[in-house]
Amino acid sequence: MSQPQKKCPHCHQWSSWNQKVDDTCQHCGGTLSPGELKEQQEEEARDKSDNFGMELKLITIGPNDHPVLKLAKRLIQGAQLLFFAIVSFVVWLATAIAG
Repeated sequence: MSQPQKKCPHCHQWSSWNQKVDDTCQHCGGTLSPGELKEQQEEEARDKSDNFGMELKLITIGPNDHPVLKLAKRLIQGAQLLFFAIVSFVVWLATAIAG
């Protein structure tokens, strides 16, 4: 049985293909599946940073903020975290009760 081949999208020559997204052309060295390779890289990046589509956006405290402003922002951050904790608990409780 012969090795599968794929036509290079760059130089339009046929190259042996191991059916992997990172296979390269034997003639020009370009990737045989550039679209699939890009999709796989984006998916891996999403998997690494995947937190179920949720990001906690806390108020930022600048290094040059006045100390009173820093204190006020810390209190706001604490309130934000408390709110997130309460919402998370309610969601957990609702799913636990639902079974």
